[in-house]
Amino acid sequence: RLNKWIDTNPDEIKQMLGLMIWMGLVPLGRLDSYWSENSKSETGDRQCGLAQDVCMELSNLILNEGRTMYIDNFYTSYELATYFLANRTHVVGTLRANKKNIPRCVLNAKLKRGEIISRENNEGVVVLKWKDIRDLRILSTKHAPSLVSVNKTHLRRSTKRQHKRALQKPEAVLEYNRAKCGIDLSDQMGAYATTLRKGVKWYRKLAIELLLGTSVVNAWVIYKAATKQKIQIRKFRELLVQQLL
Repeated sequence: RLNKWIDTNPDEIKQMLGLMIWMGLVPLGRLDSYWSENSKSETGDRQCGLAQDVCMELSNLILNEGRTMYIDNFYTSYELATYFLANRTHVVGTLRANKKNIPRCVLNAKLKRGEIISRENNEGVVVLKWKDIRDLRILSTKHAPSLVSVNKTHLRRSTKRQHKRALQKPEAVLEYNRAKCGIDLSDQMGAYATTLRKGVKWYRKLAIELLLGTSVVNAWVIYKAATKQKIQIRKFRELLVQQLL
């Protein structure tokens, strides 16, 4: 029985929700393996930052199989790339401008549209910066810093007709864009017929969108595969609600 109630603040609620999600993703066997009295996680010796260690823990079972990890800029780092490379796993990820251990001559370079600058070390880690509409920084252990031609449909304002123009893009950028489509598609499906509103508290949005919304999308995909039926996700949500009533 609790003898004393202690007030909580939004930061502590965020930590608890994040911890619950982490517990579902990374089974450690003991509750005290996730936290201690000093509010820091105890998941073993930290090799990099907390964000990079999350990637390492979640990928332990798929290392040394020649896979390629496509990573968001929040997680991408030189240390993470060398770790995966040592475990026969490639990394392709966008980079933030303030990342450490990345050549500053690449991150701070002033480029014109279509220009590229890159550096590669002896281990095979490539860091490049390419200018399109805006700067794009990317790290890859799989691709050379080479440009490939692509056709891009462009709407000409004067005639309002579409025409294709040749465009040079880094191969790493093309591969990254193809790979991240799966994540964007999941977010897109979850956004249809959403119950989220502006006035909803952030922690309720987290529960509704991340936990419940993702579960509904996964259930919809499984239902279509099992029944071979074509059904819109909005209709599936309605049927799901009827079954739960």
